Amino acid sequence: GRTITDGEGIEVAVADDGTLTLRSGERRLHGLGAVEDRGDRGDSYDFDPVDDDPGATLRSVAIERRRHPSGIQRLVVTRVLDVPACLLPARDRRSPETVPVTVRMVVRLAPGVGRVDLHVETDNAAKDHRLRLLFPTAAPTERFHAATTFNVAMRTTAPPDTHGWWHDPPETFPHQGWVSANGLTVGAPGLPEAEVTADGTIAITVLRAVGWLSHLELRRRPIPAGPTLVAPEAQCPDGIAAQLTLRLGEPLDAGHDPGLLVATAQADELGLRGTPAGPAPLLAEGTSLLTIEPPAVVLSALKPAEDDDGFVVRVLNPTDRATRATITLGLPVTDAESVRLDETPDGRALDRSGSRLTVAVGAHELRSVRVRPT
Repeated sequence: GRTITDGEGIEVAVADDGTLTLRSGERRLHGLGAVEDRGDRGDSYDFDPVDDDPGATLRSVAIERRRHPSGIQRLVVTRVLDVPACLLPARDRRSPETVPVTVRMVVRLAPGVGRVDLHVETDNAAKDHRLRLLFPTAAPTERFHAATTFNVAMRTTAPPDTHGWWHDPPETFPHQGWVSANGLTVGAPGLPEAEVTADGTIAITVLRAVGWLSHLELRRRPIPAGPTLVAPEAQCPDGIAAQLTLRLGEPLDAGHDPGLLVATAQADELGLRGTPAGPAPLLAEGTSLLTIEPPAVVLSALKPAEDDDGFVVRVLNPTDRATRATITLGLPVTDAESVRLDETPDGRALDRSGSRLTVAVGAHELRSVRVRPT
């Protein structure tokens, strides 16, 4: 009663401590989704750890398995932690009193999707702490990939040379939706802080509960980062809810172009959404409204034109190689032209054959096309 499968090679099982074992093909990872809780002397800018931190203790774990006739399977894992209630007045230790903090994780597998969906909810009666989910990848790593705006950054776990620095760099970094190490890609839209340790563990910050916009007495920062203002709502008293995804594949080596990873991770983030469109089908069965080839080219925007004359399709080539993108629409097209980001014509070549449009897209380039449907 603790295992679910999509019937196509992905399996998830829950251990007694509430962590997950993920099997995909021949690969298997253990201990995914472990909860780490640390005291935080910091502010809205910087995490500042507490000495001799007792951490949180696991009070209870409840596991429920659900199956739907559609083939979708779920595991509901509810963990209750005893977390130190706050910092002591001197801000150098966590209080001996604890409060319960619940972390509820719904694990979902759907046939044909190829990923694990996680819906995570926490309440938060505690103050002055950071709560993270840990995803061990079972091998050390020196380099890993993370999403940035319109690109992918290759990062390193090696500490930088900080000789002459006033402010040592944090171990965490910002990302724009996902982090990938040793073949495990963790999608975490809306949770932009992460860390990857040298042993290959991906750590995603779920919440940081702090009471100050900026504080004077941080050990990891020599000067204030902003106004010293009390910010009680920054303690996240209502907790947080977030959607994460897990994909397990082959690791990217240093020469591998991560374009397909970008497209897949973005599709995972967007998911599927239903929109009421009336009783009559707008398209014939089996016809896509929009397809883009090759798969590494990413849809960046699909929007009405600013002057209400048609709509604009914008694509991104996140790879290191120029390519030709083919955009196929599921409706008749009267006219199409290449445009700039301000949606004025740029005079660049565009090939059109009926509802199929082809444009050249350079490495790391955006291309926009205005389309006027029939």
